Amino acid sequence: MAKRPEVASDPHLSSMRWTVARKPSTIKGLDCTLSAEKGIESRKASVRSKVEHPFLIVKRRFGHLRTRYRGTGKNSCMLCVSFALANLAMCISAGRSLASRPEAA
Repeated sequence: MAKRPEVASDPHLSSMRWTVARKPSTIKGLDCTLSAEKGIESRKASVRSKVEHPFLIVKRRFGHLRTRYRGTGKNSCMLCVSFALANLAMCISAGRSLASRPEAA
């Protein structure tokens, strides 16, 4: 990450410590294949998968595969609605219902 021009030119970003998950093929090639190292990389990958899953739903279910040039406001509104619907779709697929939620007084 430190080699990227946008990070190298910004003093705040260049002073940060970046942790990027390794590819599974590079973990296999390590001399000391410690279980702790594999556990850390596994946790990073699980966080990545949780973050990327809503994007998959928005792209596949709602067809937002490419940017449509309708204006910035319309695109951002479409994305906000798509991600809200993706959250509902994930709740429904997990077996949760909106009726089981306690009512706020």
